[in-house]
Amino acid sequence: MSFSLGPSGLTGGGKNDILGDFTTIYDSGYGGFNLSTTATEVFAHNDNGAVSLSTGTYVIRIYVDRAGGGGWYSGYFTGIMQWYGSYTNSTNSSDIPLHGSGHAFNNGYLYARTQMQSSGGGDLRLLVWSNSSGADENVTLQIAVKRLT
Repeated sequence: MSFSLGPSGLTGGGKNDILGDFTTIYDSGYGGFNLSTTATEVFAHNDNGAVSLSTGTYVIRIYVDRAGGGGWYSGYFTGIMQWYGSYTNSTNSSDIPLHGSGHAFNNGYLYARTQMQSSGGGDLRLLVWSNSSGADENVTLQIAVKRLT
């Protein structure tokens, strides 16, 4: 079977859309997010009435750009995460390995993880942070996912 990458995403055999459109789960708006060295929640199951993720494996794509330049410049980080679409009862977390590519990150790196919440705490959360602070204010951050399984 052959694969090709076109405007609508990755296709196989020219017939089936494999990745297709991503679903946006977080959009800070232009310059609306302050990255820091502290993990910050950007999404939790059932916290956003418009988007709810079911249990499954997802490609996660994070776009980052600093409004007005400096620090972060336009780029993407991509990884694979497992999501649990129901209540959790633990405080365990799991880092999401990310690959980044873009114009310039100037020694910055973006990190992401999922974190469970203990009894009565609610659902799984998605958190992001960077390895630097100060130059990471007023960042545009957009997070989208596509379910694989």
